[in-house]
Parts: sequence; structure tokens; C-alpha cells
Amino acid sequence: MTHDFGLHFTQELGNHFGSPTDSWPASAEQMTPFFAIVVNALGTDDAARWFEAARKAHRRVVTAEQDRTHHFGFAHHLDVETQAYQGTTVPVVAAFGDEGAAPDHPPGLRGGRQRVLRLRAEGVLA
Repeated sequence: MTHDFGLHFTQELGNHFGSPTDSWPASAEQMTPFFAIVVNALGTDDAARWFEAARKAHRRVVTAEQDRTHHFGFAHHLDVETQAYQGTTVPVVAAFGDEGAAPDHPPGLRGGRQRVLRLRAEGVLA
């Protein structure tokens, strides 16, 4: 990544909510590092797809809870939205390391960004 996403995101929060930071929503303090981790691990394109999948998964959970219907939770819906069930994907590798990797992959390659880069170099990930 050629820019500091966390810094740019914080600047945009400042543009939106103004100064001082006391007027910002309480969640901004926790979300900025989380967003930065996801974007730095996945890159901007894959992170955007992952966040969109997370939004859809959250919407499914909220709808199911409002309708009082059974569902398997956010993690299941995120798995479906990212198509992680189809094998090793960038979101799975970045989020879960070895736990979400395909069984034929050697263990011990933890570290989201490094693992993604290695799997891409091996041709496992696009």
C-alpha cells in the first residue's frame, strides 16, 4: 500500500465531523484501526468487496432478527457473501490465517498480509 489509510480515514472523519474529536461518535476510535487493518491486509479493492459483503451479512442478520426467523449468525452470512466456502479466499486468509485455509495448505503460514502475498505468488489466489 502506498498511502497510510488510517491517516487518510482519520482526516476524512475530521472533514465530516469537524474538530475537536470530542464531537465524533464513540465508535470512531475503535473503527479507524480496524478499517486500517482490513485495508492494509487486503488492499483497497478486496477490502471494499469485504466491507460490502459484511454490510450484506449484517443486513441479513438484522432482517432475520426482526422477522424472528432462524439464522446461523453473522459469521455464516459473511462466509456466504465472501464465498469463503468455495476454498481459500483473500478475506478468509486475512481474517483467519490457517484456520480458514484449505486443508491441503501447509500450516504455519500465519500473518494475513504475508500469507495473502505468498498465496498470490503461488497462484492459489488471484
